[in-house]
Amino acid sequence: MSKQDVKPLDPLVASTKDVEGDATSADADAGQPLELVSAEDDKRVLRRIDWHMQPVIMVIYFLVTLDKASLSYTSVFGIQHDAKLVGNQYSLLSSVVYIAQLVFQPISALAIIKLRLSLWVGALITLWGITLASGAAAYNFSGLFAMRFFLGGLESSIAPCNVALTQAFYRRSEQGFRTSTWYAMNGVSTIIGSAIAYGLGHVHSDKLYSYQVIFLTLGLLTVAYGMTTFFTVPDSIDHAYFLKNGDDRRIARERVRFNQAGTDERKFSWPQCLETFLDLKSWVWMSLAFLISIPSGGFSNFQALILQGFGFDKYQVMLLSMPVGAMQIISIFAAFWASSYFKNKTGVLLGVMVPTLIGGGMLYGLGREPKDRPALLVAYYLTVCYVAVTPLLFNWHSSNVAGRTKKALTTAFFVAGQAGGNLVGPFLFKSSDAPYYKPGLRAVLIILCALVLEISFMAGWLFYLNKRNERRRAARGMSAKLTDYSMLNPKEVQKHKEKEEEKQRQQRQQQPQGASLDAIPPIDSDKQAPSSTAAAHLQIIALQDGKKANEGTAELGFAPSSAPLHGAHAFDDLTDLENDEFIYVY
Repeated sequence: MSKQDVKPLDPLVASTKDVEGDATSADADAGQPLELVSAEDDKRVLRRIDWHMQPVIMVIYFLVTLDKASLSYTSVFGIQHDAKLVGNQYSLLSSVVYIAQLVFQPISALAIIKLRLSLWVGALITLWGITLASGAAAYNFSGLFAMRFFLGGLESSIAPCNVALTQAFYRRSEQGFRTSTWYAMNGVSTIIGSAIAYGLGHVHSDKLYSYQVIFLTLGLLTVAYGMTTFFTVPDSIDHAYFLKNGDDRRIARERVRFNQAGTDERKFSWPQCLETFLDLKSWVWMSLAFLISIPSGGFSNFQALILQGFGFDKYQVMLLSMPVGAMQIISIFAAFWASSYFKNKTGVLLGVMVPTLIGGGMLYGLGREPKDRPALLVAYYLTVCYVAVTPLLFNWHSSNVAGRTKKALTTAFFVAGQAGGNLVGPFLFKSSDAPYYKPGLRAVLIILCALVLEISFMAGWLFYLNKRNERRRAARGMSAKLTDYSMLNPKEVQKHKEKEEEKQRQQRQQQPQGASLDAIPPIDSDKQAPSSTAAAHLQIIALQDGKKANEGTAELGFAPSSAPLHGAHAFDDLTDLENDEFIYVY
């Protein structure tokens, strides 16, 4: 074959559309080899996505956590007395939100699969704001119970929607930090919410109790923002208003190719549904979410009362709750930084448990005398580190699942476990146990130890699945070891690119005469990752000459024509168990 027989390729794009047919859309890209974009374009598009998406989903989650915590704020200002709550009715009001989340989770999962996210999220936020504001009209347990039930049902889909958006727009290496930004709104809402409640608690009215003022104010604030989300929440990469041209959308799609997460097509797959229920991982994710949410549900709803048990008045409790929010923010970002730096989620998850266990042990053993208050505060703030576990688990489970339907259902499993744990948590802390709450603290310490064991088991299972996929790839002629590009940052990609360029130079020198490798143009390292153009040319050579490329370089596309290129089926609607190129993260 002569040099003239090889078609020159675009230096920025290499795919089989240059060999056999056209590929101009996400659907056409399914089954095609990889298209690697320049670092400059990648950075530009990522910045555009961040600026338009992150503020929107951060404010949404801020309002979710603020509104959900509103009951805790009202407890300090006497809702039990004003609404004539008796017995365990306050605990029931805390738990009914999570009962509703369990009930509505199947509807939430189906809606995420079938509906446009912009319409679904906008409707949810607006309606839950109206529901919270209606709490101002509730004067007894039954009215508050109804309000909290519908509030939980409407909020049940928000975290899964945030996960779905993060999965759709970001590489797996980028998802952790983005998840931390919106989940850190737990801490921000604690700081701002405590300040708001402190101010509203000083509002005295002849017609409204303090709890009614708080519900009405927060509800109307949520409604106002909810109306804007109809226009600001994107549905998918192909329909994102801020990706203005086709090239930006192509780049955005190629950025997430090696997530191997499948298609964005809005259809329900029954085989993927069955696989979700039969997959051990689905149940382990649910169990992990359940276990960590038990202390979460207990501490979040009894936070103010636990601090009151240290001997502080209601206004001091609101002020002392602000550092709780700061600790939440610090622990979440510190955990995700460590996860990204060490590229290990298991070790970070286990590390976060250490200060939580220390703080819980101190609360269990310390007295409640005035001299104990400094140590009690330190202990309580240490226990707050547990909040970093939930977003890490959110990111961990979402990074280890693929397939449109399976992703939504797996997240539904996770949120159902979370709801179940939050449902149980408040019942561990009883008013009759004040101010020590020893039975609840003892249960929390046991649960955290069980969580450590299950996290370790899950890491071992994911390791096994990776080894199994390596054997499957080797059996069909691919390289057993693949580089997980979804977990590389730009600097790491550059280092990998330099290594691959050196490999290519060595391969050219070793090729026998007549292979026509001199037809391959030099690689522009400033514009393209090393293997893209060369891979496509070698594929052309294999197709036109019927000659085999070197099997040892199959990973980045130097594969026999009978073996698909790495990433060629990334946009097919394959699950993680179906796609042997899927690499699990642990």
